[in-house]
Amino acid sequence: MDSKSHFLSGARIDPRPITPDITVRELIDGTFLSYNAGRLRDACRLFTEKMLEEDVTIGVSLTGALTPAGLGISALIPLVEAGFVDWVVSTGANLYHDTHFGLGTVAAPRQPLHLGHRAA
Repeated sequence: MDSKSHFLSGARIDPRPITPDITVRELIDGTFLSYNAGRLRDACRLFTEKMLEEDVTIGVSLTGALTPAGLGISALIPLVEAGFVDWVVSTGANLYHDTHFGLGTVAAPRQPLHLGHRAA
């Protein structure tokens, strides 16, 4: 009977130092090994192994307010326009802020958003 725990049966985490000649693949596969970096590695693999295939439909599910953070115009819209995203499901926060921008007038086409300040 093997006394080694199944929790210790995964590949050993033993990253190489990052050097100037490392490739992107070596960097991601060899150093992005756990926690959030591991999830980024998983996303990179998903992207290269599945999302770049021919005739793939890509959907995105969003939560939180991307519009006031500038992520809609800087990240999401370019991905949709470039054909990387086919459909989007969003929570009400994004719909609310996009509607807020859309309620402008001819003179002021976008209703402004402002940074708040916390009380001292």
